[in-house]
Amino acid sequence: MSASTAIFVALFTLAIAVLPTWKYSKVWGGGYTPSIFCSMMLAAHLYTVMFVK
Repeated sequence: MSASTAIFVALFTLAIAVLPTWKYSKVWGGGYTPSIFCSMMLAAHLYTVMFVK
């Protein structure tokens, strides 16, 4: 597994873990802020993997 794939899996798992509708997301602060921040990191990683050479 490449480093890029490991980062993608970790960020995707974290994005699922901070979903505001998940009952355990209160540990991460609840609300939409953690999920928006994590989604932005995931989008930036996907952009750099796909378009930056």
